[in-house]
Order: sequence, then C-alpha cells, then structure tokens
Amino acid sequence: MLKLSAGFYIWSLFYAFQSVIFNGLVHGWYSVTREMRSTAFTRFIMGHGHMWFLLDLFGFYLLLPILRKICENIKIVEYFLLLWLITRFFIIAIMPYVGGEIVIVLMNSLHLYSLTGYIGYFVGGYYLNKINIPRYIRYPLYALGTGSLPFTMIKTLSCCRAENTYNDMWFSPSSINILILSTAAFILMKNMKIPDRLAGEKWIPAMAKCTFFVYMSHPFFIEKLNLLGINVIKYPVVLSIPVMTIGIFSVTMLLGLLIGKIPIIGKYITFQ
Repeated sequence: MLKLSAGFYIWSLFYAFQSVIFNGLVHGWYSVTREMRSTAFTRFIMGHGHMWFLLDLFGFYLLLPILRKICENIKIVEYFLLLWLITRFFIIAIMPYVGGEIVIVLMNSLHLYSLTGYIGYFVGGYYLNKINIPRYIRYPLYALGTGSLPFTMIKTLSCCRAENTYNDMWFSPSSINILILSTAAFILMKNMKIPDRLAGEKWIPAMAKCTFFVYMSHPFFIEKLNLLGINVIKYPVVLSIPVMTIGIFSVTMLLGLLIGKIPIIGKYITFQ
C-alpha cells in the first residue's frame, strides 16, 4: 500500500501542477493565480480522473487480509459473490427499470455498502481461476460474451446520440453486459492457456512491467494531442482510433521500458 500510495502521488503531482508550471514558464509566474494553485492542490489530493482505479485498488488492498480469510472456504466465496451479484446488479441495475423501487428502498435499508462497488470483480477473478467450469457452461457463456460486445457498442452509441453527450451506462463495469463480457473473456483466456504460454517469452514479462506506466501516462498524450487539434473525431474514426491507440500505446510502452530502468524512482513511477 505504501508503494501504491507513492506511485499515486507522484503521478498526481505530475498531473495536478503541469498546467501551473506551463503557465509560469510561458506567461510568467505572475500569471499563476491563487485559484490556480488551490485547484492544483485539490487535484493533487484527489488525483487525475483516470486514477480512480488506483483508489479502488487501494481499497482492495486494505481489505485483502479479510478477503484472504473469506477465500479460504470456496463456499463462503460463492456466498459473498452471490450477495454481490444481487446487490450490485440485480438491485441497482435491474430494479429501477422494472418498477422495483420498494425493493431498492428495502435493500438500501440493509446498508450493504461494501457490496455495491467493484470488489466482486476482484474476488470473482480469484474464484474463476480456482474452479473448473465444464464445457456445457463455458460455451453458452462464450456465446453470451460474444453477443455482449456488439450489444454494448450499439446501446452506447444509441444512448450517446439520443442525449447528444457521452453516456457510459452500458459501457460501465456496473452494467450486466460488461460483467458477462468480462467473465467470458477471463474464462476463455484461462482455458486457452494463452497467458501461461506467453509468459515464457521474454518480451511479455517486460511489457507487463510497463502496463501501469501505460495506463497512468496515456491521458497526458491524449490531452496534449487534443490541444494541438488532433483528436479521434477530426478524422474518420475507423482510422483515427486504431492509429492513435497504437501510436500512444507504443510511445508510452517505450517510455515505460526506459523509465523503469531509472534507479529507485523508476520503480515507483512504473509500479514494478
């Protein structure tokens, strides 16, 4: 947790004060107002938008000693996941659309707040890795997962066009279609043994060490390209999205490989 905290605030410092430093260097330090400094400090404490994932991860680490005890008994794990599925998806994701307001009020009265987050994905990954799922269950799940991908795309596009703004309701980990897609993909990779085979290649572990850096740095490049007028909607998206994705991934991966070699500080920046 100490290492994650250090990595969080190193990156938070970078994102929070970059605009302040830029204004000071380009327009003079007198242009940096008290409001700008106050806003930067708040951003430093809370982190950049995409850093919510690290805060979630920190919460998982805090609960890890408890979760380890839960995971000692597979039946308790199943009970925990069943409660999570009911609370996180059945109640929150389905009841509002079928007139189940009284059920929602009743469940809210139970105050099962620990079961309304993403912790089920964390525990669920452990559970799916431990159990063996027979083919007659896996193959229908693969079919559902395959169908969930176009469903997610179509529903997201439909909602965004209807509201004329971005709507992530169907693209969020809180949606059932993403739960199905994630579960199917996890089980598919597990049973294909692809991770085990690729782990023997030297370049895979090297790239794996840089994925934290890729995740943490990619918004910086997207934001700076946007300032230059380079974004995915300026060009045909069928070309712009793959090109920008591959380009930014390649640059951040290369930087991650180089920065990871810096003694001491490089390990915190790349979380190796």
